[in-house]
Amino acid sequence: MTLYGERGTMHFTNRGWTVIDGIEASGQNADMERPHQRNFIDAIKSGQRLNAPVEEGHKSTRLCHLGNIAQRIGRSVRFDARTETIIGDEEANRLLGRTYRRPFVLPEV
Repeated sequence: MTLYGERGTMHFTNRGWTVIDGIEASGQNADMERPHQRNFIDAIKSGQRLNAPVEEGHKSTRLCHLGNIAQRIGRSVRFDARTETIIGDEEANRLLGRTYRRPFVLPEV
């Protein structure tokens, strides 16, 4: 799979991923992740902003999740971004999340 972005391209294989085009090529996943991990820890400790806001990460991965859901159920889905639900498809909506066991549950809100 290949993702084309504004500042570079990520190419994924069964052995890892590489970043090319405008960003130094690298096959070392850990080397690419360390700055993000450091930023996350620093943000927790100091309250500083994340380099990659959680909400943006959620929006970025949502398309991938919806594609996986459509593949799994064998049909197209229509997503309402405001309510974060799949329109008129309860089977598909069940795949948007999971049931957690206590005490590891998510709040209702």
